[in-house]
Amino acid sequence: MDAFGVYTEVMIRWMERLSKGQPCLILGDGSQTMDFVYVDDVARANIMAATSSVTDDVINIASGAETSLTELAEHSVASWEWISLRNTVLLAKQLPYGVGLLT
Repeated sequence: MDAFGVYTEVMIRWMERLSKGQPCLILGDGSQTMDFVYVDDVARANIMAATSSVTDDVINIASGAETSLTELAEHSVASWEWISLRNTVLLAKQLPYGVGLLT
């Protein structure tokens, strides 16, 4: 992924738009893909890299599962609607198992 590209902050921008009642904005046809990694997996990979004997090497962390921007937008809207229906602010740890952006 291009760290400085138009989709670097896609989730932040979409949440801002959804909170204003606006749709998710996708530039292009929505077939662009991203690889999302669970934060615990990133933390584990960083610990493993820090304690490894390997030096001067680049390590990419990925899930290996591509998600298109169209799929991500659909999940984002569904999650936003689910949260909005409760008319309250929910902490992520309060969400039931299986409810999230990429379930």
